[in-house]
Amino acid sequence: MIGSLSDIENIVVGNPFTGTPILVRDIGNVHFSPMIRRGFATQDGKGEIVVGIAMMLIGENSRAVANRVKDNLADIQKTMPEGVRIEQLYDRTDLVNRTIYTVTRNPIEGGIVVIAVLLLLLGSFRAGVVVSLAIPLSMLVAFIGMVQANVSGNLMSLGAVDFGLIVDGSVVIIENILRRLHQKGPDEQAGDVILLAAREVAKPIFFGVAIIVLVYVPILTLGGVEGKMFKPMAATVLFALLASLVVALTLMPVLSWYVLRRKWRRNRHGLCGR
Repeated sequence: MIGSLSDIENIVVGNPFTGTPILVRDIGNVHFSPMIRRGFATQDGKGEIVVGIAMMLIGENSRAVANRVKDNLADIQKTMPEGVRIEQLYDRTDLVNRTIYTVTRNPIEGGIVVIAVLLLLLGSFRAGVVVSLAIPLSMLVAFIGMVQANVSGNLMSLGAVDFGLIVDGSVVIIENILRRLHQKGPDEQAGDVILLAAREVAKPIFFGVAIIVLVYVPILTLGGVEGKMFKPMAATVLFALLASLVVALTLMPVLSWYVLRRKWRRNRHGLCGR
């Protein structure tokens, strides 16, 4: 094993017939030299600069890392010689802030549009409000699942959530409840009618959501770069879909009993709303 310059000098490079070995020091001088330069960088063509890159570890928060880099650069600048300054050529903070703004704005706007459409098409303000509750409740469960499963919230994971899919089951069950309440006989109890209406569509709702879930499950088996990109999206959608199924089959009938059962009553003139 070579440990010093003398070791290199004593390396045998030849053994002539005279019997005297030829060493490296016999044919040249051995000394340290600077490393071979492989490239250089300039800024705006005005002169040479030294470029440094801050590498982020896997699992780190990019915004927090960018802020720590800025703080450390400010401390390093104080120790630099006069005339030497540190400038940021590329800062991810602006990109991160724009991404967070988009991730926050798009779900809110999408939720408002879906709620407005529900209120318009269901023909009942109370029913529209009940169905709209499926969105925040399902997303709350999805966020809890993301935290527990260490799934990152980004444009890919949150942007793929379709509020239409989330409220699909709740819309079906509320529409059937409204239909049954309109057809309710004078001797029928509203609670029994709501329970019957929920049971009628429970199985189709379950299988409808199950089919969509099966579409996303294979994505969880992806590996490599594609797995890192699409697994968070699939996990978030699955969390939201499963939560929406539970909300539709359990909470929607209960809320309908509290909110919708008093809206219809039958008197001697027929069915009327109250």
